[in-house]
Amino acid sequence: YLLARWTLRPIERNMELQTQFVSDASHEIRTPLAAMLVSNEIALRKKILTEEKSRAVFKKNIEEIEKLSSLAENLLNLSNSKKSIAKKTKISAREFNQILAEKIKPLVLSKNISVKNYSQDFEIEANLSAIEQILTIFAENAVKYSPENSKVEINFSKDKKRAVFEIRDYGEGISRVDQQKIFERFYRSDSARTRGENSGYGLGLAIAKSLAEKNDFEIKVESELGKGSKFKLIV
Repeated sequence: YLLARWTLRPIERNMELQTQFVSDASHEIRTPLAAMLVSNEIALRKKILTEEKSRAVFKKNIEEIEKLSSLAENLLNLSNSKKSIAKKTKISAREFNQILAEKIKPLVLSKNISVKNYSQDFEIEANLSAIEQILTIFAENAVKYSPENSKVEINFSKDKKRAVFEIRDYGEGISRVDQQKIFERFYRSDSARTRGENSGYGLGLAIAKSLAEKNDFEIKVESELGKGSKFKLIV
């Protein structure tokens, strides 16, 4: 009996995680749908709806639809990250920097963030798609959770064995307790880093972790409340 219980424990744990994931995903989908429903019901109750108020309702609906679209895309990315076959290709760190700069440019401009780059130039052969996606998640988070007019630092380096990609912000930072959980699906702490309009759905770092595990990469985080965070991808 004890042996059977011990053997079944991982299966039970996986089933619990799956059930929790479905529950969390359902909750995240219901939230924007409920917001749209309430907004539309209020608008329909009004006998007269001015053009200005109509536009406000449409704008709110579009915002919620965009949230649903983002959630659907992240869920698909999370699913694909577990199934994709690693393809290794050569690319230089300089090219990575150019790709990353283009991806975060709108966010950087909107918050007047200064991006400081201290990277070496080197070549690496790895799953470039996975590296690009992980670094994009790190960089977008760094900009999102940085105060306006602050800076984000990028540092790519390589020794004889491995390449290290570092992205650092000077935002609110992450508590030690939250650092243990931020790579869990749908996890969002109560800290300033995960509240408000930048909170997202708590899937980005879960996708990064899944991709890293699939490709035998290593992810490390260093953070202190009030002093910012540094995320490292070791390839």
